[in-house]
Amino acid sequence: MRVLVLSLLVACGGGSLPPPPPYTPVDSPEPATRCPDQRAAAKQAREDHLEKGTSQTRAAVAQAVFAQAECERDSFDNTAIDAPAQARMIENLRAARQQYLAARNLYLEVANYQALEWAVGAHSRHGDLEADFADRLRAARPPGDISDAQDRAAFLTQLGDFAQTYDAQAVVAWREALRAAALLPSLADTDRRVAGWVDAACAGLRRLGATPGTESAMCNRN
Repeated sequence: MRVLVLSLLVACGGGSLPPPPPYTPVDSPEPATRCPDQRAAAKQAREDHLEKGTSQTRAAVAQAVFAQAECERDSFDNTAIDAPAQARMIENLRAARQQYLAARNLYLEVANYQALEWAVGAHSRHGDLEADFADRLRAARPPGDISDAQDRAAFLTQLGDFAQTYDAQAVVAWREALRAAALLPSLADTDRRVAGWVDAACAGLRRLGATPGTESAMCNRN
């Protein structure tokens, strides 16, 4: 069982995730992506913002990077985890985590642009991503070539431990969404998209039994 556990730690990272690297536009090979059009648009928007540095270009780059994050998120949703064999499942977990990180890092980049509506959306959707990964880990079944009952139970325990870590990260992200929304509460009253992101963050916190924190008024505005 030890090999399996260590392999899963490599696959899922043990819940300890490094911060995303800063964006540095250099002429180096870009990693593979399932969202080439969105990546190209985001890259152009970054370059425009570096050149002009206006509030308009800040909002535009946040929107473009958010669009790429959503596309990468769709790819994560379509990445299978379960598999009939242990080795294949570990490969699936690594692929799922890689796709998760691609979306996660983009959401965090969006938030750094301090374009308020997109910051709310990025934090809220980041929370959804973390929680969804946790749910998928809890729903995963042991592969068929793990036949020993104790090993199967240990496998599920391992995935459950990882899931709790991602749940905790979801709570942090959702609270950040509410904190950003609270900087301009009227935005959620006038922008239905922002209102949806706020409501999703509030619903996620309630589902996990977490309190919204000092920004609880955002969840009680209606």
